[in-house]
Amino acid sequence: MLANRVEDDSATANKAKGIHDQRIHQMAQDVNKDAQEAKKQNLTGKKQYSKQQLFCEHIFELLPYKQTHEALKNEDLAALQVLLCKFVTDIAIDIWEHTWDHVSDKKEKKNLLKALVYLDALITLYRMPPVFEFQMGDLSHRFRGVKEEALEQIIKKFCTIGLVEQGDRKKGKPQNDDCQYKLMKSKEQIKVLMLHIIGLVVHLQSTQSAKISFLSRILKKEDKELKNYCTELGFRLEPCKSVDKETGKEFDDLIATLRPGAKATKKADE
Repeated sequence: MLANRVEDDSATANKAKGIHDQRIHQMAQDVNKDAQEAKKQNLTGKKQYSKQQLFCEHIFELLPYKQTHEALKNEDLAALQVLLCKFVTDIAIDIWEHTWDHVSDKKEKKNLLKALVYLDALITLYRMPPVFEFQMGDLSHRFRGVKEEALEQIIKKFCTIGLVEQGDRKKGKPQNDDCQYKLMKSKEQIKVLMLHIIGLVVHLQSTQSAKISFLSRILKKEDKELKNYCTELGFRLEPCKSVDKETGKEFDDLIATLRPGAKATKKADE
């Protein structure tokens, strides 16, 4: 079946349960350590959200990309929509039509594909509740089959992890031998997640820009809040016009541009 999916054999999954549990326990212990290290290095603002920082190498090496490449190469929109959400599908098509042929380095092309999968995973994580319980195998399927090892690294980067005590589980909820974990996203972690999503969207677009109206549809936030985030990322904001696809009416918009001084001349339908 075409998808960036992982089909787990139940026997294998049960056999590996102990390994998964140990890894998740270690993830929980590592979160504070990583936060302290980032604070020590003072990774803030533009430096933290540069392309090099956003294209997280230790996560990218674990991400799938071949199915996404095949779907784009075959112009198979249905397959692409299985692999990526609508917003990331639009960005993928933009890359394929306007960027792909201008990139000669194979590793860079591969990273573009992996960045699409990564962005899709971050949007999925962003739209999950601030607190929710999970088992790693089940969670992987919610992320379109991103491998557990990669998913663990993503969760570790943006969430706090806790073990759900037996007495805290909801009545009537099926129980099994797998450990149940709780993911928690603080307001600050949600903000960092949003900044990564905005940064990736702008870096991936062929114009290296994104309209506030497009970001608003992805993140479901007001324009004012998104303008503040774009400013924090060091993007240039310029007025532009967009067209509402449903009404056909033009409206005032803003475009966030990666390169200072770049003119926002392109008009895109919304």
